[in-house]
Amino acid sequence: MISAHQIRAARAMKNWNQSDLAKRAGVAVPTIANIEAGKQKPGVKTLKKIRAVLDKAGIEFTDHDGIRKKSESVRIFYGQEEYKKFFDFLYEVARDHGGPIYLNNVEESYYEKWHPDFFSSQYFHNMSAIKDRFDFRILVKRGNDYFPALNYAKYRWLPEDQFTPIPFEVFGDYLAIKLLFMDEPIIFLIRNKNTADLYREIFLKLWENSTKPPGQ
Repeated sequence: MISAHQIRAARAMKNWNQSDLAKRAGVAVPTIANIEAGKQKPGVKTLKKIRAVLDKAGIEFTDHDGIRKKSESVRIFYGQEEYKKFFDFLYEVARDHGGPIYLNNVEESYYEKWHPDFFSSQYFHNMSAIKDRFDFRILVKRGNDYFPALNYAKYRWLPEDQFTPIPFEVFGDYLAIKLLFMDEPIIFLIRNKNTADLYREIFLKLWENSTKPPGQ
């Protein structure tokens, strides 16, 4: 698993105090303090929670009690069940970090194809509950008047000649490329800050040239 030294070092790298880590991992602050001080031998379940949070925050654990920042990683969500897990991941990032979430070229009928109860799912309710934490923007093809996520997102129309059937979503240090028109859905999730920043700029330029649908 990971050592007390790695936990302290990872927390320092993220500029988190013990309370920050405890809140994200869902454990008590004294538990973190006692683990780092060597006063408590943590259980496997507790260590898994701590490691999962630090791993998601971009920390890689190395040999000889070391840590380093992840430079880039690619995760593939393949198939209907993995497709649903992607949205659990997106919600966790939105909950823990907030910030902008930009979704381009979306055709939400595909969402319902692979997740029939998507707009009544726990994800949908969870996102609605924390909508003050993020700025969610969605670009759809001009003329599309189906806005199911309007409770927590803003919609704009994209000119038809700029619309493609391959959506991308950018949030935090992540870029998700979604292939939803195949026999099975595939989402490529790339973690790279420079790549995410580039696609954020692309989205914002498209947003500037988009139009607000009537009635919003």
